[in-house]
Amino acid sequence: MAKRRSPPPAGVPEWVVTYGDLMSLLLCFFILLAAFSELKKPKEYQDIIDAIQEAFGVNGGDSRIQDMLDLASSPNMDPDGKRQKIDKEKSKSDTNAKSTVGIDQTTSTLFDGRKWTVGKPLPFGAAALELTDENKDILRDIIAPRIHGSDKMFLVLGHSWGPDDRAGGLDFVDLAYKRARVVQDYLIDECEVEPNALSLWVAGATQPLKLGTVTEQGAANRRVEVFMTDTPLTELRPDALGTGRSD
Repeated sequence: MAKRRSPPPAGVPEWVVTYGDLMSLLLCFFILLAAFSELKKPKEYQDIIDAIQEAFGVNGGDSRIQDMLDLASSPNMDPDGKRQKIDKEKSKSDTNAKSTVGIDQTTSTLFDGRKWTVGKPLPFGAAALELTDENKDILRDIIAPRIHGSDKMFLVLGHSWGPDDRAGGLDFVDLAYKRARVVQDYLIDECEVEPNALSLWVAGATQPLKLGTVTEQGAANRRVEVFMTDTPLTELRPDALGTGRSD
């Protein structure tokens, strides 16, 4: 005769309680993963974080949501200030307003892309405006061939520096302009560079290369530089060659 099994103990088995707790924790974990998958509304998610901190009694540290508008903030910012900042700073997904269109919709910024030095800086003597033989060789043999046949705009940037440059009676801006103009004229007249391919700019004494002794400063900072931009010439001047055609 088979032995009769004893009845199971009353109540829920202990493993069922543990299993239920694990399933609940996993459910909460995946809900949080889905909720935090895309942080598009900083204020709402900050409320969630604050509620979790309050429930678990977490103190210390800073749980602010770090978006691009908040990275430079102090990590020890007071909670009220933190909440006020988040309330004011909306993310891109919260902003639906379009930009206001002005009367003049043309851009006022040119050559805002990359630019490259062509050849090397052309040095000038103190208060001097004349091109040296070395400068002429660089312009004729290195810079001019790079401009010929190119469809890019080139910048001629003039510089000046130091008390020696002021000895000629010109201020830094006028002297830098005249130096850049000398380089531009040589490229056009002697090297047969297309005039429309050159744009003359002036830096004056605002962009020194060296800040050592007075002698080193003057030798390096009295210069003219030629840059190639990544802006097509036809984009700025549809009829750059003066042919009268618009296509």
